[in-house]
Amino acid sequence: MADQVYLVRDIIRFMEEYAPPELAEKWDHVGLQIGDKNAPVHRVVVALDPNRKAMDFCLKEGADLLLTHHPLFLNGPSDLDYSTPKGALVRDFILNRINVYSAHTNLDKTLGGVNHVLAEACGIQMPMSIEGVPLGLFGELMRPIGLFELAGQLKSALGAGGVMMNTDENQKISRVFVSGGSFDEHIIPFLAGTYIDAVISGEIKYHPMQDLRAYGIAALSLGHDVSERVILKPLAQKLHDRFPGIGVAVDMGFDYNKVVF
Repeated sequence: MADQVYLVRDIIRFMEEYAPPELAEKWDHVGLQIGDKNAPVHRVVVALDPNRKAMDFCLKEGADLLLTHHPLFLNGPSDLDYSTPKGALVRDFILNRINVYSAHTNLDKTLGGVNHVLAEACGIQMPMSIEGVPLGLFGELMRPIGLFELAGQLKSALGAGGVMMNTDENQKISRVFVSGGSFDEHIIPFLAGTYIDAVISGEIKYHPMQDLRAYGIAALSLGHDVSERVILKPLAQKLHDRFPGIGVAVDMGFDYNKVVF
């Protein structure tokens, strides 16, 4: 019996069941970025970003589908000038017949997605959403823990180069809100009304850090990539389980947080 031949559209169907596109924020651009839905897929690379490094990894692995978290096109291009880095990258994806598919804020929100995996890594029990907050989950830790101990555990468990905080007080932390990637400062008033002890996110700007502190909420910034990279291996495993005939490789990408002096 001949081996099952899977097509790009089969992977898309699976991804849309797992992370439905309708979950994505209105400003987001998810789905097939470059490619042919009827093209066969022999090997998949899972990565955070559709950049030159990821494309080179695809070529090394012999992959014909790159599945990323961040979209290649967040806003539609007005042109494809091959003399620009983005234009040349698009050209080379096409010339090398590498299809590109992205699941972004829909992958953040979905059950078993970025924020659920991050919440689990942080030790949150029964994570749940907050009304009025589109991205992120909150819940209680298994036991109250000092802020400095929590920061140390997260640094070790997630491989962060460091953890930025908005306080030097080692307060006890019990109720935690997590949001992978960039923290949305507009949700601070909603968090203030839910008795949150700490916010854990990828990157938090200076002034939102101060605003959270004014409400008595500790903030821990792990690094954008650190907070989202947690989804790569679980997603690769899901693909491997669903499509056993397809090879799946993970490109962990450049670790920004390790480059410190």
